[in-house]
Amino acid sequence: MSKDYLTRKRVINECLTNRMKPYPTLIEIKQRCEDDLDKMVSRSTIEKDFQSIEQEYGVDVKYSQRHKGYYYDDEHFSTENFGLSTEDLNSIEYGAALLYQYRKLPVLKHYSTTIDKILRTVRFRKTMNQQQFQNFIHLETVPDTKGTEFLDQVLMAIKEHTVVDMVYHRFFSVESKRYTVHPYLLKEFHNRWYLIGLDGSDDHIKSFCLDRFDSIEQCEGIAFKKADFNATDFYKHTIGVIAPQSKPPLIKLAFSKEQAPYILTQPIHCSQKVEKETKDEVIISVQLHPTYEFESLILGWRDDVEVLSPKSFRNHIMELINSMKNNYNDIV
Repeated sequence: MSKDYLTRKRVINECLTNRMKPYPTLIEIKQRCEDDLDKMVSRSTIEKDFQSIEQEYGVDVKYSQRHKGYYYDDEHFSTENFGLSTEDLNSIEYGAALLYQYRKLPVLKHYSTTIDKILRTVRFRKTMNQQQFQNFIHLETVPDTKGTEFLDQVLMAIKEHTVVDMVYHRFFSVESKRYTVHPYLLKEFHNRWYLIGLDGSDDHIKSFCLDRFDSIEQCEGIAFKKADFNATDFYKHTIGVIAPQSKPPLIKLAFSKEQAPYILTQPIHCSQKVEKETKDEVIISVQLHPTYEFESLILGWRDDVEVLSPKSFRNHIMELINSMKNNYNDIV
């Protein structure tokens, strides 16, 4: 029962804070809860949940006669702004433990490490107070980035196959540009969120970084286009967000013995193979596109890596190194 209530509370909060579709009706909220729980939910249960949220957070859930729907009396309120209670932690531990039992299934095997991490962290958190937790365990800090305020709207548009109209401001561009996009995927990379979708002006699939959004709203009267898009296939041969759809080259890299253990225990890409190993180096191959993100990895390994092939990529890295060197020529 507690797990069901927490699910309903999350759904209710998502509905009441959805800027793209404000003032949800009781029927709409009820339907969303039933979809997430895969069971029937009564109107009276939702109304009681409203009361529980009001008592728990000190906020009022009101009905708008004008808009025929519900809303928080504080437009900036969200249950997500509050810390996790013991009940929340119990529910997370329950969910993580359930996933842990099925972590070897094909659909979850790639996330087994993440599931283990969640389960361990929640159990640690339950046995320590906040100060102890911070003193004993130091997790990677993810900075707040601009654009995360659009996450809910984008995710809802993807889920409901809704075309969006957005004002987008590229870096180093003087003016913003308006796009009509059919959204397919929300992707995170290096703490930035990207919307991947079909640009309605030319029917090309493009990526749009959320931190460059000026605004986003639902488009009325435009039919959603379901392109032949598969996220796994689209990003199969790339690292990062840029994803050329041509055949990727086979790239061979030679790593020093000092760097090799890090590369072998945490592969660069799923296509990684060990080609040769000597007393001085380990040569691996990866089949992927040499995008900007991959170039950054190569340069980050400094003199612990050498690009062996293809020759065009090797020459390109040499040009980048020479260009970097020129930046320091005038320093005495």
